[in-house]
Amino acid sequence: MGHALPAMKSSALVLLGLALCPGILCQPPAPQHDLRLGYNGATFEGLGMLPGGDHSEAAAVSGDGNVAVGWSTSASGKRACRSEGGAMSAVGILPGTSDSFANGVSRDGSVIVGACEFPDPVEFSPTSPQRAEAVRWTADAGILGLDDAAEHSTTASSVSADGSVIVGSIEDRCQGCQIDTTSAFRWTSEGGLASAVDSALGHLSIASDISADGSVIVGTNIAYDSSRTAVRSTLEDPIGELGRLPGGTNSQAVAVSADGAVIVGSSTSFNRPYTYGEAFRWTAQEGMVGLGVLYDWDLRSMALAVSGDGEIIVGKSYTPLETAAYLPSSQDDEIQFGHAFIWDRTHGMRSLSDVLTNDHGLDLSGWQLSEATGISDDGLTIVGTGINPNGQSEAWIAHLPAPTP
Repeated sequence: MGHALPAMKSSALVLLGLALCPGILCQPPAPQHDLRLGYNGATFEGLGMLPGGDHSEAAAVSGDGNVAVGWSTSASGKRACRSEGGAMSAVGILPGTSDSFANGVSRDGSVIVGACEFPDPVEFSPTSPQRAEAVRWTADAGILGLDDAAEHSTTASSVSADGSVIVGSIEDRCQGCQIDTTSAFRWTSEGGLASAVDSALGHLSIASDISADGSVIVGTNIAYDSSRTAVRSTLEDPIGELGRLPGGTNSQAVAVSADGAVIVGSSTSFNRPYTYGEAFRWTAQEGMVGLGVLYDWDLRSMALAVSGDGEIIVGKSYTPLETAAYLPSSQDDEIQFGHAFIWDRTHGMRSLSDVLTNDHGLDLSGWQLSEATGISDDGLTIVGTGINPNGQSEAWIAHLPAPTP
């Protein structure tokens, strides 16, 4: 499981008919883009863009590794998309909205969650430039909004393995306010959408991910002073704060393993005092353990997804552009786009590009893998976003062979 950053933290989109969703984009899937072959069946593929688009990003991959979701620009605007078997196609938009994006997907790829954005002419709140409505998509029902209240802006971040439980964030309209008005929500088909307080999840501010059975939610609690703390939330323990790395002042939980036992995210620390400075892995037994950064010049790293058993982590290591002036100009490209990483206990943090090239024989010439945002339950399929040989941001997917005994 995993995601780009929550609330905006990771396969072929089925087009919806105009009768089901007025105003949606109805175009044939884009052709297969850039497929590269490696050892023992390893593959790397650029997922392309929707027709008329020049930018795409992957947010998550289904637990079975077959379906990637995210968004792409297109001739009609930004659209949530679903890629499967090398073909990308668009999920529609709700009537009255202008754009859509996908953040999460069920284990078999049949349920997609995200949000549609309204073309509001004024700022909705201090943290949202426009109002959005959380959505759930299936092939049978099409795209459905989860909360149409005009005073709310909602975004769905993740969904349980069977697609029955959805989590995300809800924000009250508060134009001109100086405070954060975000809280987490949990949605079920029986109970609908309930805020964190209403659903006994305490004062969880942002819900980023959910365990396979829907019993564990991870995210971030935002205090009145705007400091943030990573949280593991269950009905029995609504606000289980995970703390921060030594010396840290902020942390955020981004993804959780299938059984809810392993949580990953980022935290500031003595070594990385910058906002969300260092990727971490948390378990009840070991607590929060920092994973460091990929290169010496990197100032930040973020863990964005974790395999079903919690043993493989992927994410991004980078230096923010605002600090790039202090570093050698030879690293400008790396600074601007960052590097996708992969972590396991044996090897620690490694460049995903190096692993794909050196361990699996994949020729990635022309590509720079900026971030890895999703990983399948078995850890053998990874999705993310990179810079393609044409200099465009493009979603990609890598399939790795099962390890030999």
